[in-house]
Amino acid sequence: MTECTPSATQAAAIREIKEWFETRTEEQQVFRLFGYAGSGKTTVLKFALDELGLSPHRSAKDGRCVPGVVTATFTGKAALVLTRRARPRAPFTA
Repeated sequence: MTECTPSATQAAAIREIKEWFETRTEEQQVFRLFGYAGSGKTTVLKFALDELGLSPHRSAKDGRCVPGVVTATFTGKAALVLTRRARPRAPFTA
């Protein structure tokens, strides 16, 4: 992977994630990270996990689960945004 440096906005998000992780309570078990497609959410998560010494949850080659941080992404919205940006909308006709 190419070395990169988080932007100021990404660095602020990384700090927020770390602060949440270190001070979360039973009522605050989920951190939500929002942003447009291509805004760097995955990069922010990677940096935050690295700085916290954590790994993402994954499956081992033998099918067993390897414990780690569980993430969820809602790709429908991203796909919709990309579709709308990639082709012009047809004019509305009644």
